Amino acid sequence: MKNTKITLMALTLLTGFGSTAQPYREKMSISMEKVEAKKIAFITERLDLSPEQAQKFWPVYNEFQDKLNEARKDQLEIIRPSRDEPNPTSQMSDEELAKMMEMRFDLEQKELDLKVEYHKRFLKVLETRQVARLYTAEHEFKRFLFEEMRSERGERGERGEGRKEREKSSGLFE
Repeated sequence: MKNTKITLMALTLLTGFGSTAQPYREKMSISMEKVEAKKIAFITERLDLSPEQAQKFWPVYNEFQDKLNEARKDQLEIIRPSRDEPNPTSQMSDEELAKMMEMRFDLEQKELDLKVEYHKRFLKVLETRQVARLYTAEHEFKRFLFEEMRSERGERGERGEGRKEREKSSGLFE
């Protein structure tokens, strides 16, 4: 019952968004808000959080996500300069490559340390079984989101299923 209420509240937030005349950035922001609302409802349901647990869990989880995103942003800054050229490493010396790889490993270690730290914090506010379900729910949510985006693309005739259907109807696969 409590999960149904939380899910309904999240869905209520989602229905207020959707104007087609909004600038791209604003649409992107709303899209991210929708994803976050869906994620909250999805994880809350999967973990079967009591109201007391939810009140303690979500601030810790949100803090973890913020720090994790920051760590990943740092990793991208190392990789991004490489994206401008087709084969950027061919222009780098061995010393530069070694330094870049070492920095990347350091940042990946930082991310792992963060996960271990917050795992311990999650265990202080949730049962062990719920923490295990959290990791599964995060993975399931990514798959759910991917499938949802894929089906939306297919409906709009973009990449994915929709393209395959158009190719079939054009006689390419008959």
